[in-house]
Amino acid sequence: MLGVRSSDSGIAQIKAEGINAYKDAVEEGFPIVPAKAVIQEAKASGTAIDVTVADQSESGITGYKVRCRAEGSEEWKEVIIPASETHAQIKDLKKGTAYEVRVCGYVDISAEAESMFGIETEYSGEESDPQTVTIN
Repeated sequence: MLGVRSSDSGIAQIKAEGINAYKDAVEEGFPIVPAKAVIQEAKASGTAIDVTVADQSESGITGYKVRCRAEGSEEWKEVIIPASETHAQIKDLKKGTAYEVRVCGYVDISAEAESMFGIETEYSGEESDPQTVTIN
């Protein structure tokens, strides 16, 4: 027997059992990561960027990681919002600078799952396509 089906992000379990002369069984847990995030809008607001993301709350995510970096920079500035919210603001940005903005959904599972299955407790989904916002 082999089966798994889940539309929610988080940890899924799969169990394989032998039949007839095959009696062994194995059960494993593995992560189901969130789908690719979508930025609905990203716009400058003074020295901040307001970001609105498409709602993924029904997928079982914990929240969203919203981040930006000045173009050409390796340093990200990140804001985390709960799954119940779809708006974030990244503050204290420099005027006259173009920023790359990205978002991903994430799942934070219990430490118990880490000890049971030997897997990490936090998974990030696929990042959104980048958007560029310039602070004027």
